[in-house]
Amino acid sequence: MFPSSHLMHLSSNYIFCKSAAVILLSLLIDIASSNKNNFNSVHHRTKEAETKVNDLYCYACDMFDDDCVNINNTIMRQIDLTKKCSQEERFCSVKRFSYTMSDKNSTSDKKLWTLQRNCTQKCENECIIIGERMKLHACQTCCTTSLCNVGSHAIRIKSLDIIATIFSFLIAILINYS
Repeated sequence: MFPSSHLMHLSSNYIFCKSAAVILLSLLIDIASSNKNNFNSVHHRTKEAETKVNDLYCYACDMFDDDCVNINNTIMRQIDLTKKCSQEERFCSVKRFSYTMSDKNSTSDKKLWTLQRNCTQKCENECIIIGERMKLHACQTCCTTSLCNVGSHAIRIKSLDIIATIFSFLIAILINYS
C-alpha cells in the first residue's frame, strides 16, 4: 500500500480541501443571502411617487399691507397672508430693503424702506450694502419650515438648535475623557 508519510500528505490535502470547500460554501451562502435581501428591498415606484410632496406654507405679502411688517404667528387673521408654495418653491424668504444716511459726523439708524415675504425656489441668506453717504441695505433670509418667515427675518432656530445640541454633546464627551 502507501507509505505512512504519503498517507499523512493525502490526509493533510484532504483536510485542506475540505476546509477550503467549507469556506467557499459559507461565502456562497453569504452572497446568496445578501442578494436575497437586495431583491426583497427593490421598490418599484412611479415618477410621481418618487417626487417628494411639498407641504410648505409661507407668509406672502409686502410692506404695503400693514399686517405684513408685524407678522409674529400669533394673530389669527394672518391666515389670509399665508400661501401654499408650489412644488418647486422649497424656501420661505424675507427680503428687507432699508437705508441709512450719513455725513462726516454721524450715521442715522437703519430705516425700513420695504419688506417682502414669499415662497421662493432659490434662496441664500445674504445682505448687500450699496452706497456711501446714503447706503441701501438689501438683505434676504431663508428658512424651510412652514410659516417660518416671521418678524424681520426667517427663523432658522431648528437647525441652529440641532447644531448647538450636537456641539454641546461633543464638548461633554471631550471633558469626560480628558
